[in-house]
Amino acid sequence: MTKEIGRDISAARAELRGRRDQLVADYDERLTQLDGLSESLEGGNLSPKIVGDRVRQLLGDHGGIAARGARIGGGGGRAGRTQIGMQMPNETTAPSGRRVGPTPAITSANVDKVMARIDGRIVTVILNSDPSREEARLELSLLTGLRRTMEQQSTDLPTDVVLLESIMEFTEHVQLKITDLEAGGVGRLQRLLEYDRELASHLVALGGSAAHIKEQLKKAHGLLGTSDPNLSQALHEALKAFSRLQQELDQRFPKSQRALVDELLSG
Repeated sequence: MTKEIGRDISAARAELRGRRDQLVADYDERLTQLDGLSESLEGGNLSPKIVGDRVRQLLGDHGGIAARGARIGGGGGRAGRTQIGMQMPNETTAPSGRRVGPTPAITSANVDKVMARIDGRIVTVILNSDPSREEARLELSLLTGLRRTMEQQSTDLPTDVVLLESIMEFTEHVQLKITDLEAGGVGRLQRLLEYDRELASHLVALGGSAAHIKEQLKKAHGLLGTSDPNLSQALHEALKAFSRLQQELDQRFPKSQRALVDELLSG
């Protein structure tokens, strides 16, 4: 019995450490996005309204420190004015006032809403694609990947509140990506480069080498981090990297059939 309890404690410790690391990674990502928003605002690439909306989205995690502090403080002071402590529409409340998290129905509706927004962006990209269509292919690859992930989430929703909250947080992250893609400028290129880096990681996982491509992406990212970002050159580097990654990934994991967006953009 003692050994079994010891194993349970070890497993619980590993589980809690994993959750902690995930939370740290999530908030590190949000802080990075805030830095990007600040640079875009100072450079005039995004309007104050768009930046304000994204800041509220980043603070919208109902488990966040700022949100808890606003609720404890009764809505006074600066937090009250920014409405950080308001109960989010994706959570329910027990009669005692204790937050019990989103329901499967609310989570499903939110996933459907995000999928509809992805579909709308896909149509926009196809209709407005440039003559070379390479730029459209890159963004459509990103969008279709997001849509497949959302479909997987909606196929078999869990009932566990913690897992449902994770899905809700993921949909918020996807919403931020779509917002950046729609806004254009530095934010959009950062998302495209971020996707290239994800593909490079997949290539490495499949046994390929992506050292040269990662250096290329690092160079492109540096072009966006200046007071006068070189958008055209950064896009050029992102497209070159994507083309190389596609070739390498197709060799190791060939597609059984072409996607509809590939057919629409062919020729």
